[in-house]
Amino acid sequence: MVHWPDASPGPVTVAELGYRLRASAWGQGYAAEGARALVRRAFTHPALSRIVATTMAVSTGSQRVLEKAGLRYLRTVHLDWADPLPGNEHGDAGYQLSREDWLRPDLPRAFRTADYGLNHAAACCSRYSSWTCCGVRY
Repeated sequence: MVHWPDASPGPVTVAELGYRLRASAWGQGYAAEGARALVRRAFTHPALSRIVATTMAVSTGSQRVLEKAGLRYLRTVHLDWADPLPGNEHGDAGYQLSREDWLRPDLPRAFRTADYGLNHAAACCSRYSSWTCCGVRY
């Protein structure tokens, strides 16, 4: 986890999950493995109540990774960018997972235990005291 120096003072209650892999590593399970491990690690922080993530709405692979890590679709937002990437017109999909949902007994055991490590995963989890994406506060 990375602490951002410009984060609001006080306890960190929300973490943002993010990752980036080379195209040659896509479809091999590394992102899902890393995302699961980061979710598990994040919820060892006692004050953390929620994990959030965003991905382009056209990135179905990234959406599946977030779902495999236990996050659930929240909403799609449409933002104007000065230099948009192809697919931007479809918006950005927001996902989240609360500590309460993560602790539910019906959630697969692998989401909560050390069954998954960070083998080969290029992943990053950043802490925020609130979720702000591109100037939109969630």
